[in-house]
Amino acid sequence: MSKKKFDVNALKAAGREAHMQPKTIPDDLIKKIGGEFLQAIPVDSIENNPMQPRISIDDEKLQELAQSIKADSLISPISVFKIDDDKYMLKAGQRRWLAHKILGYKTIKAVVSNKVFENEDERGRVLFEIAMSENIHRTDLDPLELAIAISDAIKKGYYRTFDDAAKGIKKSPGYLSKLMKILHLDSEILDDLKRNKTTSDVEALYYLQKIKDSKRQVALYYEFVRGAVDRVGLRELVNKKVSHAKDAYELKRNNNSISFKADLKRISKEKAESLHSEIEAILNKYYNNI
Repeated sequence: MSKKKFDVNALKAAGREAHMQPKTIPDDLIKKIGGEFLQAIPVDSIENNPMQPRISIDDEKLQELAQSIKADSLISPISVFKIDDDKYMLKAGQRRWLAHKILGYKTIKAVVSNKVFENEDERGRVLFEIAMSENIHRTDLDPLELAIAISDAIKKGYYRTFDDAAKGIKKSPGYLSKLMKILHLDSEILDDLKRNKTTSDVEALYYLQKIKDSKRQVALYYEFVRGAVDRVGLRELVNKKVSHAKDAYELKRNNNSISFKADLKRISKEKAESLHSEIEAILNKYYNNI
């Protein structure tokens, strides 16, 4: 059986034509799919998802996407909620929508949902989770943007706890906890992450925020960025620091008493016995004549 041949140029032309459809869409171009509609809608009638965590978009990559759409048409339609007769809220496809605006296209193919929300909180939570699902598995994940967005969602009351938020964005509570710790980093590091998107390594940033000395934290951050230390090195450094964080002994005095506590695990058995004897001798010196 001979293979079926397709006219590639004709298919591309048909795709480009779909972008230039008039504002009034004929009924035969509207297809219902499981309660949603696939149709061409005016680009300017779409509002961005207010819960979109992405703070900035790479202009060069956006231009590349625009040229790809111009050459080969839009392969995957965007998704929107219908707000009223001529207004839509973006669910997914922000970069595709912006690329259409760059190209000056009047319409864009979209899957339109007529979902009705019980209240503004429900709509906000749904829009947030949709935006998360679109962004959280990207290879160029920006952890700071996500941490800020999740913090904002919790402050707005969309979730009662971190566990609820973790279920909402389909991530483990442990991952979410580490992600939120990024917000505790030194302001210089946060500023660099915002401006340069230097790293998306959540684990490395989590280890860095454990270092309480801000100057040391910043210095190690730039060492990590330069490749002078890797994530494993940061983890080992932090674990070593934490394991020796407690003093070997503690001596306290107030007006009525003196207390002494020593970590005997830090010295040999022989030295521990000697320490005990010396302390006992000191106590006998001061208290035997009372």
